[in-house]
Order: sequence, then structure tokens, then C-alpha cells
Amino acid sequence: MELRHLRYLLVAAEEENFHRAAERLHISQPALSRRIRDLEEELGFHLFDRRLKRVHISRAGRVFVDTVKRAMADLQTARAEGARVAKGQSGTLAVGFYESLIARYPGVARSFREFRGAHPGVELRLNAINPAHGIDALLRGEIDAAFVFNVNIESDQIRNLFIGSESWIVAIPQGHPLATREPLLLSDLRAEPFIWSRRELNPISHDELIAACRSAGFAPNIIQSAGSERTKVHLVAAGMGLSFVLSGARTVDDVIYRQVRDLHSMVKADLVWRQDNMSAQLSNFIELVRDQVAPKGSPD
Repeated sequence: MELRHLRYLLVAAEEENFHRAAERLHISQPALSRRIRDLEEELGFHLFDRRLKRVHISRAGRVFVDTVKRAMADLQTARAEGARVAKGQSGTLAVGFYESLIARYPGVARSFREFRGAHPGVELRLNAINPAHGIDALLRGEIDAAFVFNVNIESDQIRNLFIGSESWIVAIPQGHPLATREPLLLSDLRAEPFIWSRRELNPISHDELIAACRSAGFAPNIIQSAGSERTKVHLVAAGMGLSFVLSGARTVDDVIYRQVRDLHSMVKADLVWRQDNMSAQLSNFIELVRDQVAPKGSPD
């Protein structure tokens, strides 16, 4: 049963005259009659009552035609919706993010807002993700893209767009003897108690900072673990110890932030996505982030 034959049927049912219907369809009347008979044979019932030289839609034909009209309307809707999705004008886009990354890069939150404004027909689903599981969620197809910190992108299935980077500095309680020492070296911190980020929040940076301390001749004296950078800084302000924080974290009073001359570890922020995800929604989002958030001229 071909769609064009159903269209022939709809015109014939509307005209109840095969001659006029054939003229509208730009085919010969015998060809139209043949197509209608073929359709009737396929269905197993008459679509038209043929009396003398006139035809009338049969009762069974009327029921069938009404159903075909609804199906055709649904098909047109499906075609239009499919075209909108293909163009990125509709559908869904799931984006994961680390909460601390949004706080550090205001352009990330702005990209969400601007994408929704530019593509109101696309449902943008935002998911706070565990830093240790972001790439896994991406590879499993649970999200389309993610804003991540310092991930080790080993899979050739992953593409990335560089967002920015920050260095590590040390947060020191106000009045601490090290607050005025210049220059400050890692070895100066060997006797200090530390508030440290939990490893699962950023395994790469956790291990790099431990290794940096050991290369300076000591293992850090970690007296407290914290689940966020803000918590670490508040504990430093309370005088509990020192902490390594990112260079953009200068937000709490009663804390002195100092560069450590021989600490060279960096934290890189990226937008990542699967290479085989070719959706228009994702492509539109990547281009918006490239324009709004990524440093100009930054490589993928």
C-alpha cells in the first residue's frame, strides 16, 4: 500500500468522480480506476459503489477514508517534527556539569540561558554530575555533553573544547607566620596541617598535589577532608589549617591567598562530548559555548 495511492483515494473520495479526480491528480482516468481497484483488492472490500456511470464512496470506504485522513495528518505532523529535530529546533539536550565549575566560570551558566533563548523548542536538561563519573556518564549516553574539570581524556571517542585553566595557590589563615613569607615554597609547608579535597571530587588534581608535596620532601599532614572548595576556605578561616585552592577562590575574609613558587600543577576546564554524537542540538550548543565561553582561538 503506497502513500501516493492513498492520496489518489482521498481525492477520488472527495470528488466522487474519477474523471475530475484524475484531472486534479494529473493522471489518466483509467490509471486512477486501476489504482483504486488494486487498493480494493488489497483491502478486501469495496471503497466505492459503482452504479451506472457514477461512483459513490461506500460505507466501508468512508470509514477507511476518515482513518486515512487522520493518519495523513499525523504523518505530516511527524514529518514536520522530524525536520525540526534534524535542524536542532526541537528535541532534547542533556548537559552535565560540576557545580564548582559553574561558580568559577559565569559564562557556563550564561551559555545555558542563551541556548534556551535561542532554541526554545529544545528541552535543555541540566544534570549535576559526580566529577569521578562524568566521562563514564558521557560514554554511556546518559548525557550529551559535560563541563568538567581536569579530566584525563584517554578515549578517542571524546572530543573537547577548552574553557579555561587555573593554578593552585595556598590559602593561609590571617595572622599565620607564612602569610608574609616571600617567596613561599612547598617545603615551607611541610609542618602545616592541611584541609584537603576528597579524592573522588578531582582524582587527577588530588594525586598531582600529593606528588608535588612528596617531591618537595614531605607527605602532607591531612587533618580534614572537605567536599567543596568553599568549605575548605571556611575551615582555613577558622584556623584549622592550610589548603590548596584554585587561583579564582579569593572569596572569604580572614584568609590570605599566596602563590607557591614551585607548585606548577594546573586545573583545566573543558566542555566534552562524544565524537559520534552528531545531533544538531549538540552542534548548536557547542558553537554557542565556543562563542560565549571558550577563550578566543582556543583549540579543541
